[in-house]
Amino acid sequence: MDWRHVRVFKPSLFGNKWKFRTVLIDANGTLEVFSEEDNPRLLASLHLVDVLPFICVGNGTDSLPVTSPKLPTTGASECVVAIANDATASNVHWLLFGSHSELEDWLSNIYLAVRGYPVAAKQRPGDALRTVLVELRLGAAFWRGQVPGMSDIESRQARVDRDADLDPPFRFSTDSEPMNDIEIHREVEFEDVRHAPIREHAI
Repeated sequence: MDWRHVRVFKPSLFGNKWKFRTVLIDANGTLEVFSEEDNPRLLASLHLVDVLPFICVGNGTDSLPVTSPKLPTTGASECVVAIANDATASNVHWLLFGSHSELEDWLSNIYLAVRGYPVAAKQRPGDALRTVLVELRLGAAFWRGQVPGMSDIESRQARVDRDADLDPPFRFSTDSEPMNDIEIHREVEFEDVRHAPIREHAI
């Protein structure tokens, strides 16, 4: 079980805010967001394995079809995590971590919760983040062009591998591009993408 204090974006009629919340990942791979009060309230709950393709990290949030919220002066775009409800990103949970190391540690705990074993020992800074992004295919629903954390060649192969694992009605990509002299075509039917089961409360 992993819990920590994270800033969560809260839209409001009286001004949007980033508020500190307690974010918990339990052994069953469920992510829960609680208010920070004497009697904490459950604000949101979702099963991680259902939303992995819709989790974007750092610069990967630029691929979302929605505008990112303005960060506080002490926030870094590389430390932002966006969790969308589906490929349309009609509803997105925005989390802001205090440092790269905190973000990497948190994503490593997602890997542990989903896979059941920890990420391999880090050789260099950023290795764990790269492993989580590639192996769990975080944000795969929004992969376009170069995937954050991968080279251009790796990005192309990752998108091909992703689409090969999906039945045609559930493919995400809309692009087509040559690779090794072969034209790889992918189709999209966003309306058929299954919605992740997210229980929500007012944050």
